[in-house]
Amino acid sequence: GTSSSLDLPGNFTISFWFNADSFTNYPHILSKIDTNYYGWRIQLDATDIRLQSTTNSTYARFKASRPSNTNQWYSVIFTFDGTNVLYYLDGQATTLTNDGPTSTWITPVSSGKNFRIAKSPTIQPGFNGKIDGVAIFDYALSSSQVTTLYGSSSTGIGNPMSLSPAPVAYYPLGDQDSFNGSNYLVPNSSLKDFVFDFIPN
Repeated sequence: GTSSSLDLPGNFTISFWFNADSFTNYPHILSKIDTNYYGWRIQLDATDIRLQSTTNSTYARFKASRPSNTNQWYSVIFTFDGTNVLYYLDGQATTLTNDGPTSTWITPVSSGKNFRIAKSPTIQPGFNGKIDGVAIFDYALSSSQVTTLYGSSSTGIGNPMSLSPAPVAYYPLGDQDSFNGSNYLVPNSSLKDFVFDFIPN
């Protein structure tokens, strides 16, 4: 939808898990853009994962080496605290390169544009693979909150709704979360094959 809470005008965190069947066509994982690319997007490229915000006149782009393995789940978290854009891959802070004409995040022209998962209005076909646990916060998570959200091998992946304040949007798309009474575990052995599988067309 076009909710203004997803426009990313100030501090934010974007979190999701993805599992790519292939790395072709440079697809968008998440986007809130129009056909002129005005807005914001997260995109896989030949060697990079990119977070970009675009206005009518300029853009900001931050990139890092993308995960290279297909058929493997990865946790990706981007945060912006008003000054710095940070990137976490599987809970670990990873170096970002500023690849745009601006030195920091700029407020994207995303008002009124549709928020999309695994698709964009510009690049076809879309993302080929699985996506789960998409969460967007209107503040920058601290490093300890990122650790909580990522989870651990003993407790499974973290629950975004347990963080305070809660995310402004949360899309638990599949069966990767199961609850044992105190912790979230992954995968859910009682429910199989219900993760949303995005097949480009």
